[in-house]
Amino acid sequence: MPRLPQRNRLALAVKAMRRRFNIIVTAGLQLWHNYSEDTLDKSTNSNHGVMHTGRSLAFDGSNDYVSTDAVPNKTEGTFSTWFKIDTHKNYNTIFDNSAGADVWECWVYATGQIKFRVSGGVGDVTYDNLAENTWYRLAITWSEANGTKLYINNSTPSTGGSGTFTAPGTLSLGGEFNSKLNGEMSNVQI
Repeated sequence: MPRLPQRNRLALAVKAMRRRFNIIVTAGLQLWHNYSEDTLDKSTNSNHGVMHTGRSLAFDGSNDYVSTDAVPNKTEGTFSTWFKIDTHKNYNTIFDNSAGADVWECWVYATGQIKFRVSGGVGDVTYDNLAENTWYRLAITWSEANGTKLYINNSTPSTGGSGTFTAPGTLSLGGEFNSKLNGEMSNVQI
């Protein structure tokens, strides 16, 4: 079999890497914090974060959070992150927002159940049995027309209802407005 030119071998290697690894798509992102160096938004929207923690995105469960200027799209969108819970407690907050109580928030209960709520009962969705000290890939989608979905590690999604959602406020990671997260978070995308 003839040997491929270097340029063709490189193109095949890149295609193989794209199939094997998750290649990050940046088109349409409202916010992308990867926290490798800072809280600068890597999307084109300049939704830079402000750290309220002494150590990257390790949350101590008492006073650490990251506030952003990002406001999720009300009618449809996606939130994703890697996270782990160090110690289960009620309301380990992954994110919340400034719109008010019971809207646009995601947390983990002491039982290991994760819950996402859009609008005080509309679009609520849960997933059970998350373990402590285990990294999970979380993806949440919402659509007023098609409802909500919550994925853990590419699982079959848990689904919630559709309806008219309350307008969101600015997003905070780790619980600025609710109980604080006792765990870690990385690579947040909206």
